[in-house]
Amino acid sequence: MPFQGVNYKVDPYFLADNFFAELYNTDVDIDGLTKRPGFRTFCLQPTGDKIIRFLNYHYSGTGFYLIGFSPTKLYKFDGTQFVQVGTKTFLQTDHISCDTGFDNIFFTNNKAEKPKYWNITMTDFDDIPGLTDVEPGDIELNSCHNLVVFKNFVVLAQTVENNVYYPTRIRWSQYNDFTNWKNNPDGSGMAGYFDLLQEASPIVRMLPLKDYLIIYKPDCIYIMRFVGTPYVFVVEKIVEGIGLLGYNAICSFLDTHLFVGRDNIYIFTGSTIQPVGDLIIEKFFEELNYERVDEIFCYPDITNKKVYIFYPTTSSKGCNKCLVYNYVLKSWSTYEIPYGVDMIYTSKSFDVTWDSVGTSWDGTGRTWEEQQVGGGRFLILATTGDKIINFDEKDVDDNVYTTLVYDVKTKIFDFGLPHNIKRLLEIRVLGRIKKGLKLRVNYGDEIPLLAYYREFEVPENGVIQCDISAKYFQIEFYEETNTNNYNKTFEISNLQLRWIERGLR
Repeated sequence: MPFQGVNYKVDPYFLADNFFAELYNTDVDIDGLTKRPGFRTFCLQPTGDKIIRFLNYHYSGTGFYLIGFSPTKLYKFDGTQFVQVGTKTFLQTDHISCDTGFDNIFFTNNKAEKPKYWNITMTDFDDIPGLTDVEPGDIELNSCHNLVVFKNFVVLAQTVENNVYYPTRIRWSQYNDFTNWKNNPDGSGMAGYFDLLQEASPIVRMLPLKDYLIIYKPDCIYIMRFVGTPYVFVVEKIVEGIGLLGYNAICSFLDTHLFVGRDNIYIFTGSTIQPVGDLIIEKFFEELNYERVDEIFCYPDITNKKVYIFYPTTSSKGCNKCLVYNYVLKSWSTYEIPYGVDMIYTSKSFDVTWDSVGTSWDGTGRTWEEQQVGGGRFLILATTGDKIINFDEKDVDDNVYTTLVYDVKTKIFDFGLPHNIKRLLEIRVLGRIKKGLKLRVNYGDEIPLLAYYREFEVPENGVIQCDISAKYFQIEFYEETNTNNYNKTFEISNLQLRWIERGLR
């Protein structure tokens, strides 16, 4: 029976044998448990600035390159460092939303000013044209909170127009022409807008899914479909009473959305919605800093069949904790990060230079937040302090990079005889284990607190002769910083306990 991750909903004594009471900085998959890799410096932050988001671009036949955003500037990675694109700056903001379309023109938005566009032929970014006169006319769009490319339209939401805030408004450009936001004199062009007035709550996020644009509010979900003239788009409320907690608290993978709602974590397919966070959600909301829910962000790791949910706790600066969902096993584990992480994104190896991309874009049709394609090395980048780090560094000397302290606790075992004394004779740890891995047996005659423990060093054959008598037992793998155990890695595929009954006490 494969391991099933952590379960915080049930007391450790009542857990099924393949669930864990704690799974801390440890991954779980079909092959078992693996210690989480650590962090390694990727490069320094730009001098006097801090990149808060990364986006990668795949250029067909050439490779990948990486761009980054600080609150005020756009950067490109030249192979060793991030270099500013052009000389213009954004208004100061911590919000960045981006998308691509129209032969890989790049769009970005920060809530504070008119959304921008840029492509490789431009020396600097500029305001999206046409926003000074939008449909039906004599209206200037000042800013918006959402931007997405959908069905050859640029779509904006939660807009400010003529300095008036419209929290429920959705507005789109002419078809296949992002430079025009007002229809032609004959009525053609398909530019338009509407307001979702059924609720007063604002639009939190728009995100494509299959053939739809999904519109998330805090308390409901809409589907928007392209139908052509004369209506252009139709909108239908499909979920009532469930919505999105924050702009980045969502990600798209395998034709589904995973998102954090107000009471659970959900998988949405466009037609069905399913809560998947029952086992961990109570602890998540206990730890979450509610004043900073906008800092929550999700990231899909298709290669490893996982989704990360980074979030800030009450004592944190930046997101310092992470829930990890294995969507194949439908299991959870947790990470705690030794410093605040601001944003994370995956990119390929950067063996191409900016100039090698050329002066035209090939129109791959992929979006900035879509999962990557092709082979090559993945990096998971995060920002902290004056460094940009690789969050998931592997295959490096343990002494080079920062490792993560882990803790793994099994359920509390009574072997089906809760009133009897048992002798735990032997523990077999199956898998790949480095010499020096520590194991602790917590034991006692009363639960939930086990009064005693004994520590063992796991030999390379994984067999521990322990001979401990008690009613209840729990196995714990752990490590501490600044010890010889700190860099010990493991891959545990199974755990076997040999015991005999002694009788009543």
